Amino acid sequence: MTDEMTGDPMIAALLRQRDGYVQRGLADRVAQVDEQLTLRGHTPPKTLPAPGGQQEGAARSTPPKGRARPRKDATSGVMVIPDRWSRSSGLAVA
Repeated sequence: MTDEMTGDPMIAALLRQRDGYVQRGLADRVAQVDEQLTLRGHTPPKTLPAPGGQQEGAARSTPPKGRARPRKDATSGVMVIPDRWSRSSGLAVA
């Protein structure tokens, strides 16, 4: 929700804050924000945080990829260093 939808920037800020807490599964914080929304005359949404800290599908299905390593030449086993690397690091090109 935005300021235009609620008419009050404080309500909009609280709703954005609440969404972040819901995504992270912080039920106690969601309850605190809901209390503030109620005090300001706004009915909080019914969305509750998922148990365990994260909503379904929020965890990565694959681990992050590491940095790419320079490839080795298949015939000689010598590491092939691109020309752009040799200029910046002072390495000799094989």
